[in-house]
Amino acid sequence: MTTRDNHRRPPATPETPLNANRLSKSLRSIRESAQMLEEQLLDLDEDGGFDAAEWKDKFVKTKDAVVSGTKDVALKTDEYVTSYPWVAAGICAGLGVLTGMMISRR
Repeated sequence: MTTRDNHRRPPATPETPLNANRLSKSLRSIRESAQMLEEQLLDLDEDGGFDAAEWKDKFVKTKDAVVSGTKDVALKTDEYVTSYPWVAAGICAGLGVLTGMMISRR
């Protein structure tokens, strides 16, 4: 079994709902993977492969931008759904119908 197989989890189903404990474990696993990647990058830097500090700075800036953008979108979505719950339900129903139509054409 490879280290990649250790991080695979079955998808959430009605029988196995995604709960806070599983989410916490998943986030911990992602954090550990990021730490392993950082160690590998530092090893490459020691070998003269590239400037790890520069890549780390780029990674941190990119991560911060993605997290900030995601939070903004989530907050705006929450505000919209709270203000217009039936419109949001209609949009979701329409997307569900379209998805079902595309899947059934196969």
